[in-house]
Amino acid sequence: EALAAAGKYPEVTALVDLASGHMGGKLSIASNGLEWPRVATGERYESFTVPAGALKKGANKLTLSVKPAADGDTALECDLPLFKENKTELIADSRWRKLFKSHNPEAFTQLPGGWRIADTGMAEDDMANVLYPFRFRAGATVFDFEAQLIDSDDERAVVARVADGAHVEIVSLLPGKVKLLYSGFEMPLDTKKFQRYRVLFYADRMAFSVDGEERFTTDKLTRSDIIETVLKGHKEKYFCQNVSSMLIGSLSGKGSGTAVWRDVTVGSLPGSVELRNFAVEVRFLDSPLRKAKKDWPMSKEFPDGVKLTSQPIMLSEAEAENAPFDASIPAELDVALDKGELLWVVSNGGRVTALVMRPDGWFSYPASPSTPLRVVIDSGSRQRYRIETTGGYHNIFKDGRQLLQYYAPGTRQFLNSYPDHFSPEEQAIILRGGTFVKTISTEQASSEATLFGLRINRSFN
Repeated sequence: EALAAAGKYPEVTALVDLASGHMGGKLSIASNGLEWPRVATGERYESFTVPAGALKKGANKLTLSVKPAADGDTALECDLPLFKENKTELIADSRWRKLFKSHNPEAFTQLPGGWRIADTGMAEDDMANVLYPFRFRAGATVFDFEAQLIDSDDERAVVARVADGAHVEIVSLLPGKVKLLYSGFEMPLDTKKFQRYRVLFYADRMAFSVDGEERFTTDKLTRSDIIETVLKGHKEKYFCQNVSSMLIGSLSGKGSGTAVWRDVTVGSLPGSVELRNFAVEVRFLDSPLRKAKKDWPMSKEFPDGVKLTSQPIMLSEAEAENAPFDASIPAELDVALDKGELLWVVSNGGRVTALVMRPDGWFSYPASPSTPLRVVIDSGSRQRYRIETTGGYHNIFKDGRQLLQYYAPGTRQFLNSYPDHFSPEEQAIILRGGTFVKTISTEQASSEATLFGLRINRSFN
């Protein structure tokens, strides 16, 4: 109160860790009748300003809400297994993995209506299946798939094993019925025709549905990390294969079975947001940012401003007397964008952040509607941006306020993704460390921006 009376009002920012970037932009926060404006959406984090009056002395009640989900709004749709032309080897970039070795050369066959997985039961280690491991936390996880049983002589010969990070279930397809092997539920069903199955894990219960109708629910869940439920008898090992994964095919060595699978989907419950951490930061306007001991020995200053063009303005290891950059470095950009786009790249020689600034905000490079990083800006006004690298993460600030923590790709990985997008001089900065900024213009649209300063230091020391 004394500080407020002296006119020293704080800036209050909320940083939300959603864990799943696909849900970014769907969370809303309000308190004391005031909604908190969103200022940034990242691959994993969201940042909100807390308006005056939204937090009062004492306890405050926050209301977190999620936008209504659209049809089919799930976190991740898994393509069906992708195989080479011989139909037996998975292609290199398939997200599915073979966990067991099949003795059947025709175990996997692509059909017009899906993928046929045939298990012959020739030996104890003969199991035709594919596994999809993923990183989800338990709760509100959906597994959807369609399957048509051809034949089966064992309850583990045609199965879908689903694990959400804490719990596991096995859906078994048999002639004339479907079973849940861990829960003990079974029901008569014409499994010889395509049916759509869904297993939905909440934090404390599981629901099983067939063709959109819930048929079974239970709060007696089976853990996925105990010795009785782990996958056994294979030589391969993939991260989260036991606790967070989906497997389709056979888990029976001597049993045999065949089915056709299609429309396999793994994701979070439509309309849900996974919230990991939540923090409110209070910073008074006169509090300093972390600064290097030397006052920006590498900088280009333009007090009256200079027009940016497609020719980049650069700071590289030459200005650092050819000394290598540390893993943790600061960089600043003082700029006003009037129209079009500009590109700002910051590299510590190991990882790189490349941001595209447009009138509707900052986007990770290359800017597109699906870009996972977005920072709201005030078009046409002069603003100061700062990036601080910390290991694999780069922290993004706007006018002294931290907005996002952004996971930066490796420099060679980045250049391999965009091999023809940068000049040799720009590539050298990305690989060795430094920063550059330039406008991006096309035949359809020009860009106008004014640069007041570009700064970088090779370390915080």
